[in-house]
Amino acid sequence: MPRFRFTNFEDKWELRKLGDNSTIVGGNAWKSSEYDPNGNYLVITISNVTGNRYIDDLKGNYINVEDPCSFSLIPNDILISLTGNVGRVSRMTSVAGVLNQRVAKISQNDEVDDEFIFQILSNHHFELSMRNLSQGAAQANISNVDVLSYSYSIPQNIKEQEKIGSFFKQLDVAIALHHSKLDDMKSIKKALLQKIFI
Repeated sequence: MPRFRFTNFEDKWELRKLGDNSTIVGGNAWKSSEYDPNGNYLVITISNVTGNRYIDDLKGNYINVEDPCSFSLIPNDILISLTGNVGRVSRMTSVAGVLNQRVAKISQNDEVDDEFIFQILSNHHFELSMRNLSQGAAQANISNVDVLSYSYSIPQNIKEQEKIGSFFKQLDVAIALHHSKLDDMKSIKKALLQKIFI
């Protein structure tokens, strides 16, 4: 049981594995020879999954794909890096994108709240757990099984899951807003420094 709970919730919490209510889909090995700056899909790689709430969709390669099938992504899909900085989690933006190899998409059934799961996976404990499981000489790697075997505590009441997910989502939005303001102030300072100290 957590040490802090929202009022009016008294249902038990239970220990589950991610695979109890979630499925995972890996990406495709798109050919770099087929990349096209005018392509219709951004190829989402591990470098796009930054660990921030949303992926970095300002970098990467585009590709033309007629039928992306299960590799197509929609806004708010939960993505996890399986290589390199393993266990980093971000949501998909509204950019048209396709899933590249070594990036996984996690989907939930109706028994769990999607935002609650995102917050669980955004927790440092998940990333640390994945790093501890990672294998590879030159680069760390985790498998789909590693991800789906992750254990976490969850309230049985889905309304409590929704409340918790919504609370942390609001914090994410506030943090992103402050980061944006900080970046703006840094840009203003840089521009003024260049104008004053020629």
